[in-house]
Amino acid sequence: MTHFSYSKNSVVPLPSDLSSLLDREYVVQAVQNKRFENLALAFQPQYHAKTGALVGFEILSRFQHPRGYLIGPNEFIPSLHESNLLPVFDKTLLQHALSLMPQIHQAYGPKIRLSINISPVTLCHSDFLLHIQQIVKQTFVDPRLVCIEITETENFLPNVEDLISVVQSIDDMGLQVSLDDFGTGYSTIKQLSTLAVSEIKLDRQFVKNIDTRKGRDIIDAISNLGLVVADQIVAEGIETPIQRDYFANHHYNYLLQGFLFSAPVLFTQLLQRETIVHIATAARRQSCTHTVAAE
Repeated sequence: MTHFSYSKNSVVPLPSDLSSLLDREYVVQAVQNKRFENLALAFQPQYHAKTGALVGFEILSRFQHPRGYLIGPNEFIPSLHESNLLPVFDKTLLQHALSLMPQIHQAYGPKIRLSINISPVTLCHSDFLLHIQQIVKQTFVDPRLVCIEITETENFLPNVEDLISVVQSIDDMGLQVSLDDFGTGYSTIKQLSTLAVSEIKLDRQFVKNIDTRKGRDIIDAISNLGLVVADQIVAEGIETPIQRDYFANHHYNYLLQGFLFSAPVLFTQLLQRETIVHIATAARRQSCTHTVAAE
């Protein structure tokens, strides 16, 4: 998004790096002041690879700038980390997300789950486990329908032993834990075997190479390893019927997520009838269309 500098006789575009800096500063100040009225949640659906059934949504955070455009997490998450504000942001994100579950269940069914990205730094924060317990109790949410996603990032990864302990505690509460960007992070096989994760997410960089034999072999190898440490795998970045059909035919225990089915949808649109119909039937409709075309 381009910002502009206004003078008496002209409007001059600001450099893109300065625009990004202004956006980051806007979010940092909002979180510092605990002003979250412009926090916008986007929802991207996840479908069962074999049946096409809607299983849940991943929640993607945005901030809406007063000028109307959205600031994505790649812009503001690093700045919040540098400012030691990630725990404040993540706690608010979790509470806001779970408060919306009754409306989502009313629209899409009572078994729909939500996946929420939480920084490992926040997970290991002193009071975060208590915070989770309080929110689940206050919102009357079934903890089995809440999935905490953590990412293996070098800059954000705290003491691994602490993270293992916290993940085990979250699992003991009944919540699911998902390891995002599996295959691209910094965990060793030994560490992965001790993390109580119920799910891993296959990074989109592997999915985009599925049209090559080597790409498929890599996916098969990662899948075999992933199912040793977790019960379920989510493939991100599904953009073509070929990608969808490969998982449906060879890795039916996967969940699928990507623009082939739906772009992330803001909550204000998520409950509209036309959106409900589209999302609830997207995977099944495309599967049937592809089958007819093949015949």
